[in-house]
Amino acid sequence: GSGTPSSNTGGAGNDSNNATANNGTATAPAATPTKSPEARTPEAPSSTEPQANDAQRVRHWRALLLAPELAASFGPLPEPTFGFAFALGLSVRPWSFGAGVQLPHKQELTLTGSSRAGANLTYWAAEAWACRGWRSTSFELAPCLTFGVEHLSATGTGSGVEPLSERATWVSVGAAAHGRWYVAEWFALSATAGVRVEGARPTIRIDGLNDYGRLKPAAFTLRAGPMWIF
Repeated sequence: GSGTPSSNTGGAGNDSNNATANNGTATAPAATPTKSPEARTPEAPSSTEPQANDAQRVRHWRALLLAPELAASFGPLPEPTFGFAFALGLSVRPWSFGAGVQLPHKQELTLTGSSRAGANLTYWAAEAWACRGWRSTSFELAPCLTFGVEHLSATGTGSGVEPLSERATWVSVGAAAHGRWYVAEWFALSATAGVRVEGARPTIRIDGLNDYGRLKPAAFTLRAGPMWIF
């Protein structure tokens, strides 16, 4: 019977220990937990990716190089001409602007009559254009307005004709249709058909003879070739 109080005393000791443990548990949340540096590391790369994407979206223009192009012209010279051309341009969708040069063409003009006199003609043309395009997937069609500068040099030939040279320069205006097939973002196949009205009609005349030749009042042009996109 005397052992029972000793057991209760031991139980009181356990209660005191439990109270101490509980007090320790109650004071533990006072310490402020710190974040590990690893938790902030993934945030740094995410801030640079939108900046790179924004830089790509800002550039909405493209430089164009159309070369080499096969060129055919029906007029203003008496006979059709075939040769090469090249052009540089700038695309700001849906608009595009550019300028090109048709390399010089040579043609011999023999005047009618018994004299068989004639002239050697050298002709070249430069043209600027502005187009408004409509694109569907890989294809684009663009009507254009054109403005050109043309130059002709003529040298007399034939018996009794002095080989003197005369030159003429004039302007022209016209319209064209420009078609493109985009094979890749940096390359396309291009074709253009146009009509232009000549601002002048130079006359080829041999002094002392009634025979003469005169250039045509309009020209129909065709061009086709690769287009490089930068």
